[in-house]
Amino acid sequence: MCLGMQIKNYQNLSVLAGFILIASSITHLLQLFFVGFEWHDLGAAIIGGFYGLLGVLLLIVKSNKVLTFIGIIFPFTGGTLGLVRLIAIEIGINGAINWFIVWHLIADGIVVPSLFFYYISFTNMDRKKKLSFLTIVMFIITAVIHILQLYYGITLESIGTAIFGFIYIGLGVNLWNIDNSKRIDSSIAGAIIGLPIIGGILGLMLFFLNYNPFLIFFLIVDVLIVILRIHHYNRYLKKK
Repeated sequence: MCLGMQIKNYQNLSVLAGFILIASSITHLLQLFFVGFEWHDLGAAIIGGFYGLLGVLLLIVKSNKVLTFIGIIFPFTGGTLGLVRLIAIEIGINGAINWFIVWHLIADGIVVPSLFFYYISFTNMDRKKKLSFLTIVMFIITAVIHILQLYYGITLESIGTAIFGFIYIGLGVNLWNIDNSKRIDSSIAGAIIGLPIIGGILGLMLFFLNYNPFLIFFLIVDVLIVILRIHHYNRYLKKK
C-alpha cells in the first residue's frame, strides 16, 4: 500500500511537469511579441513548441520510459541554453534581464527533477541503478549541448566539440548496456571515467584560450560524471 501511494505521488509529479511544460510553451511563444524576433528568440520559440507537445504527451501517456527520459533531457538542455543566453546575450550584450527566461529556467528547474524522480519510481531502481541513470542523463545532456555548438557556427573548435558529443552519446549508451547486463567490460568502464577527464582538461585549456560560456557547463558536468563513476566503482565494483 505504501509503495502504491509512493508511485501515485510520483505520478502527480509527472502531471505537474506536464502542466508546467505547457505553461512554459505558451510563454516561450508569447515572448516574441515582447522581446522581438531575433534568431535566438525564434530558436527559443521553437523549443517552446516542443515543450507544449511534450507536456501534453506527459499528461496522456503514463509510465513511459522513452517519453519520461526525453522529458528529463529536453528541458535540461533548453534550460542550459536559456541560462547561457540570459548571461551572455541578454545581460552581457543588451544589459537587461529577460524575465521570460528567468521564468523558463524556474520551470525547467521544477520539471527536470520531477520527471527524474518519477522515472526512478515507476522503474523501481535500486541505489546502484539510480547512480548509473543519473550519470547516463548527464552524458546525454552534455552530449546534446556539445553537438549543438555547430548551431553557433562551423569552426574547428565547434567540430571538435561536436565529435566529443557523439563520443559521450556512445558512452551513455554503453553505460546503459552495462547496467542491463551482468558482464562488465573493464575497457568501457575505464573509458567512462577517462574520457570525461580528457574532455575536462581540453575544455579547461580552451577556456583560457578562447572563452566560451558553454565550457563552464561542460567542465562542471565532466567533474560530476567522474565523481559519480569513481563513487560507483568504489561502492559496487571494487570488491568484485
